[in-house]
Amino acid sequence: MIIFAGVKAFDIIVLDYFLLTKSRFFQHYLPETEGCAGWKNFGFNRKEQLKQCIAIPICCSVLAGIFTLIG
Repeated sequence: MIIFAGVKAFDIIVLDYFLLTKSRFFQHYLPETEGCAGWKNFGFNRKEQLKQCIAIPICCSVLAGIFTLIG
């Protein structure tokens, strides 16, 4: 769970916020997307992030239960 929280925080802060909305990294390599509204919208994949924040702990708990029963 600690690794999941770290990876999710990195994804949201560095990849989504910094790379997509602040650095203009992708616009440099894809100049045809310069005027797209999605580059300024930080919450464009909020649903997907929420689904992962719910699904991954459930899957981790199920796997931990299975491995506890096996071991």
